[in-house]
Amino acid sequence: MSLFTKDAVWAWYAGPDKTLGVLTDGRQEIKDFIAPRRANLAEQGVQMRHYQTNTVLTKFKGNMAKTRTIVLVTWQYATEVAPRLVHTGHYDNIFVRTKDGWKSKERVILVICAAFWHRNSYGA
Repeated sequence: MSLFTKDAVWAWYAGPDKTLGVLTDGRQEIKDFIAPRRANLAEQGVQMRHYQTNTVLTKFKGNMAKTRTIVLVTWQYATEVAPRLVHTGHYDNIFVRTKDGWKSKERVILVICAAFWHRNSYGA
């Protein structure tokens, strides 16, 4: 959690209409949202991976930088041979330089395509 500023914002949007799913305000609220989710997935035996690539610096000014990173998220249960796609999208980030180095002030996730949106087309 030390990668975030104390007043960091973390948000999760999904779909073509960019529906807000989660909005947290502050490092503690981010932790309070993420910790039980991670514990729940661990209890289910889920290994979750976030493959992040193609980070592009979209703006840099003094002590602030904005980036966009493409993400592909997979889950794998202990009984599965290979991971399965859960969703793809991108992160928009704002980083600020602090006395302790660069920290994340804002991380907005936009899920563009989720495998479960297409379950019917896959027969699941």
